[in-house]
Amino acid sequence: EREEGPAKMTDAEQCIKRIQSHKGVKRVFVINSRGQTIRSSLNDPEEERRYAGLISELTKKTQSMVRELDPENALKFLRIRTLTEEIMIAPEPTESKYTLIVVQDPSDDEPSMK
Repeated sequence: EREEGPAKMTDAEQCIKRIQSHKGVKRVFVINSRGQTIRSSLNDPEEERRYAGLISELTKKTQSMVRELDPENALKFLRIRTLTEEIMIAPEPTESKYTLIVVQDPSDDEPSMK
């Protein structure tokens, strides 16, 4: 099992780098169920904690709402679009409870109106 750990982290890091290379992507990070950052493309620990904490709370509340509406259902993906950012949240529906978060610039996604 120990040999799988580093290989999985390498895969995770490669996945983050691949996502980060897409046009408009500003931040990519993975948090655990306690809202702690596991991997991140950010270089600002304070900003990491702020995003991780808030997104962790939002994800837990949204998961709760989905289960309340239908106990057989589960949250797969959450997308929030504001004027300045688009936040995509993909919680892992297993006991490990890792969540992938991608923050991108929504204007890079829109076709030009010229």
